[in-house]
Amino acid sequence: MTEDPVTRFGVTMEQSLLQEIDRLVEERGYASRSDFLRRLARRAVTQRKFEDEEQRVVGTLTLLYEHSRVNLGHELTTIQHDYARAVASSLHVHLSHDDCLEVLVLQGSSRDVRELADQLRRLRGVKFSELSVAASS
Repeated sequence: MTEDPVTRFGVTMEQSLLQEIDRLVEERGYASRSDFLRRLARRAVTQRKFEDEEQRVVGTLTLLYEHSRVNLGHELTTIQHDYARAVASSLHVHLSHDDCLEVLVLQGSSRDVRELADQLRRLRGVKFSELSVAASS
């Protein structure tokens, strides 16, 4: 695998913003400003790629939901089976008598992953959902 060449370029920004970036770099342990900015840029590029419905993506969907909500477990499972081609794996954690956490590992087209996440997060009883994706190619 050949390494992608690195290009230097200048960035102009307000001093106060640069100070905030430097704080983040230090607090979060980034190797440098460049490392921090590269990661931000990759995230923005991934988000743009995610807009292409045919783009292959991998990611996770985290759901926190009320276990005690009537039929919710069945609805969650049914939707996941409808999108079985996109669900690579799942993890189910019983947090309390009423709440469960489910983490789905997803792969497939951006369209399938987005549709699956949207259908699951709209269900009554889902308290929190977060989709995190990365382009897989």
